[in-house]
Amino acid sequence: MKITDFILLMQELLKGSSFAKRTWIVGGVPRDLQLGETDFRDFDLCIEQRNGAAKLAEYLKRRHPPLSCEIFPRFATAKLIYEGFNLDLAQSRTEKYEDGRRYPKTRFARINKDFLRRDFTINSLYLNIFSKALKDPSTMALKHISEGLIQTIRKPEVVFLEDSLRILRGIRFATTLGFEIEKNTAEAMKKLSFTYLKLSDRNLKYELNKIANHPQKERGQKLLKDFSLDELLKYL
Repeated sequence: MKITDFILLMQELLKGSSFAKRTWIVGGVPRDLQLGETDFRDFDLCIEQRNGAAKLAEYLKRRHPPLSCEIFPRFATAKLIYEGFNLDLAQSRTEKYEDGRRYPKTRFARINKDFLRRDFTINSLYLNIFSKALKDPSTMALKHISEGLIQTIRKPEVVFLEDSLRILRGIRFATTLGFEIEKNTAEAMKKLSFTYLKLSDRNLKYELNKIANHPQKERGQKLLKDFSLDELLKYL
């Protein structure tokens, strides 16, 4: 779906609602817009409102019924599937990982804190649905996208110990975007590569399939070897 069509649709649906000025497109879409992409299927929306994901999901179910809708109160998220595009909704929030648990505790927060829960700086842009304002709260996202550099949003060891899937995401982004991995980030990825053993087959296959189906698959294979993840080559 063209980004212009998506924004027009959402503006029409949200006009006059409490979500109108509090809904931001985040993640891959604003990043890839900087790289010249204009057509997308998956949209991540951050709602700067308490319980915003659940509330917006219920609102959209009434205004523009999806093919399916799932709401996850524990994580303050929701997922809606439409013909032609998918929506992942999340309340703006902070996350706290405790006792090595896979899933964090969440708490409502504004986007000036929400960005800190993201994996890499390149994924921390916020595009407002109504004003089309582009915010870069890390002050590094636009710079790193321009430079083609993958760097964690916080200290890399902390980011990867919170969620080891982020190591594979880093390799996937380096493969699919053709970006380089920043030195300290790369060192932490290699040091903590063994933590992939905690991941489910489902999560492993999701990330590795993205690499396997990309034209630069060979680069992904090399990166897996470079980061001592040879065992995962069997999935490609």
